Amino acid sequence: MELYRCEKCQTTYDEIELEDLNNSCGCGYTFQQDKWTQETPARLKSLSIEARVTSEYLEVDWSDGEGYYYMTSIFSEDMEFTNIWRHKTREDAMNCHRKVVNALYFGKFTVHDYEITVSELP
Repeated sequence: MELYRCEKCQTTYDEIELEDLNNSCGCGYTFQQDKWTQETPARLKSLSIEARVTSEYLEVDWSDGEGYYYMTSIFSEDMEFTNIWRHKTREDAMNCHRKVVNALYFGKFTVHDYEITVSELP
């Protein structure tokens, strides 16, 4: 059974408990409504592709209990990318988001088999 974690107070609930609470935590956080998301348009100039970098709080640990509740990914209608960067904290997600957006903007990436490799930025 999946466990859902409140981003605000870190309380976890199973699906039945969450349904009984009408998707609201005791701290006032409403699941699916209040979760943190950051989205930035990006243009991959060398490929002439419009994309967006999205980072978000998942509310469910999709990493089998390892605590990775945040994710950064790249979406485009022009090309399907397989990149998913997982994070344990919002700060890590925000740093990765900034790094990916900057790498795409400055052309500091390579693409191989739909996977983008982002170069380190100064």
